[in-house]
Amino acid sequence: MSRIALTDPRWADLPGGYRTPESFPDLLRDLAGIPSPELWEALHHQGDVDLGSSASVPYLVDAAERASPEERREWLILTALILALRQSERNPEPPAWLAEQLTASEPRLLALALAALAEPGEEDESTLAALLGAVAVAKGHSPLGRVLLDWQPEGLCGSCGETVMLAGYEP
Repeated sequence: MSRIALTDPRWADLPGGYRTPESFPDLLRDLAGIPSPELWEALHHQGDVDLGSSASVPYLVDAAERASPEERREWLILTALILALRQSERNPEPPAWLAEQLTASEPRLLALALAALAEPGEEDESTLAALLGAVAVAKGHSPLGRVLLDWQPEGLCGSCGETVMLAGYEP
């Protein structure tokens, strides 16, 4: 799959979640374990992702492929979140060269998310929702994917701040 090489000088100008250029080649060089807090923050900050976040997606999918089943889930969630948020009005639309590599990453994300769902064992509700969200995003349903990735049966109303329970949901 085509991707921007870690040695490509374009990385220096690609902003991340904070809307500033990050040291992406350093962050992406040796991805192992679960995504570090530094990587999460560089790629995603309070719903913001940018071109550097998008350019990182093939590397995140690579990390998911190499990870243990428990660690893989974290990579899938981060990857799906970036892919889902790229379609938000507040985030820039990737240029054609970058959109192609994102589209090429979606089938890989789908296969990994489906495999994670099929693994024996039980996930907690939020992990299950996030994996289903990854499937939705990989199938081109980003709005549904975002709902599942952000799943909280009990949470705060975005308008008034009151605690709400989803209609018909009993934990």
